[in-house]
Amino acid sequence: GKMANIFCPVCGSINVSVVEWSGFLRESGACSSCGASNRLRQLAHVTTRIASGMTGITVTSMADLPPNQHLQIYNTQCSGPLHEVLKYQPGYVCSEFF
Repeated sequence: GKMANIFCPVCGSINVSVVEWSGFLRESGACSSCGASNRLRQLAHVTTRIASGMTGITVTSMADLPPNQHLQIYNTQCSGPLHEVLKYQPGYVCSEFF
């Protein structure tokens, strides 16, 4: 099924449709704007709250995170929606396991 009228804390889009819910809810329900799965949106939600506390600025989406030399972010994926919004952050590092 589909769900509408949500906010995506990865890309910052409002009123996006979440498509393709399956029995595996953690990895399904992709944002129609950036493709972030339910798992990535939940991770981004928690991370934005932590970043808000650390920076003193209200951060509602990972895309709105201002460049900050003091934030160190490690991502275990070097592709995908979260990587795309974070790759220009000065303290961002990603890696892949092959």
